[in-house]
Amino acid sequence: MTLSTIRNTLFISFTLSFGVLNAQNCNKLSAEEWTEVQSYASSIVPVVLYKLYPAPANDAERKVRLDSLKTRDYTAYVQLVNGIKSFIASTTPDQQTCFYSVAGNEAVLEWVGYIYRNDAPETQSLSPEFQKGWGILAEWNQGALNPFQDDEAYLLTLKGLVGYTFAKERSGGHLRLLAGPSMYYSGQDTQFLLTTRAEIRLKDLQAAPVSLGAIKFIAEGSNDINGLWVFGPGVGVELPSFGVQFLHLWHTDAVNNHLEIGISYRFIN
Repeated sequence: MTLSTIRNTLFISFTLSFGVLNAQNCNKLSAEEWTEVQSYASSIVPVVLYKLYPAPANDAERKVRLDSLKTRDYTAYVQLVNGIKSFIASTTPDQQTCFYSVAGNEAVLEWVGYIYRNDAPETQSLSPEFQKGWGILAEWNQGALNPFQDDEAYLLTLKGLVGYTFAKERSGGHLRLLAGPSMYYSGQDTQFLLTTRAEIRLKDLQAAPVSLGAIKFIAEGSNDINGLWVFGPGVGVELPSFGVQFLHLWHTDAVNNHLEIGISYRFIN
């Protein structure tokens, strides 16, 4: 951990602690309402103080700073705008007054007001996982050939896929097309194939005030130079960088089918 990171972490902790000690407008809240305020504060305040501090003096400069955060750290951007929009929409006036007391920082209050007025996208359109543009997906799966049969065998697959996500805006895409090499190892045989895949975002997973990830449908096909085809559907859960997936694929050779379950890592996009 760098000295800068330690300093900023201590600064954030001090600011939150100081705000709690001076939260004189929170005595009207129930325990549940107070917990909600603390949750929003812990989500919004660190992003502002660590990523956007100090706050620019005018809206034009604030827009430039926020656009910069969207480009270099989209997950933090989603957390911030989702948090502020959810905070304004789902809290009572007493909770909002309490939050401002807990936050206890002018920069936080300025960003809350600015983002809510100008730049908070609709929550349902924010999908950090399906951003428009090119990306790289690395995947490691284990499974079984001819599962639940007498000739069942172990299977390991490694895949490196380059993909493009289609979206009208930077976020909120629903379709991603990928292609790249894959290796299938079954203990007795190793095969190298070319894999093509389509992924469709079905549903975002959210827990206010942040987006947690997305559920996706997978349709995949692979082939080698000898005419072998492996194809079938799957489903995956994609988080900001990591993901898990489950696939059931059929073969055109002696293997009837196989199951894969594993983890993936998205390097970009």
